[in-house]
Formats: sequence, C-alpha cells, structure tokens
Amino acid sequence: MEAHYLIGDSRRRQEGIPLLEAKFRANLARRLPVERQAAITGLFHDAQRFESMPINEFMAQLAL
Repeated sequence: MEAHYLIGDSRRRQEGIPLLEAKFRANLARRLPVERQAAITGLFHDAQRFESMPINEFMAQLAL
C-alpha cells in the first residue's frame, strides 16, 4: 500500500516551502508595488532583522 500526503503535511515540508513562498510572492505582486514586495520578502531572508522588528512595523509593510 502506498500513502500519499498533502503538500502541507510535515513529511513534505522541504517540498512544500518553495511552493508556499511562490504563492506568497504571487499574492504580494497582485497588491503591492515591486519595492514593497522586495522589502517584505527580504525580511524573511534575514531572520535577525525579522525577529527584532516590532509587529506594528511589519503589519504596516503589509497594509494596502
């Protein structure tokens, strides 16, 4: 018997993260200018900066 797991299952995390990131970028592109998209996605690649950012500043980045 073969078991298939959904892409969001923890067993498929390595496979799912790039798809989730692509979906996030696509949705940002629908709403925000390129400069804001780059600022937001750049935060996710700098864990220290992201973790030290106050939540109100992060939410302001996402606000339309």
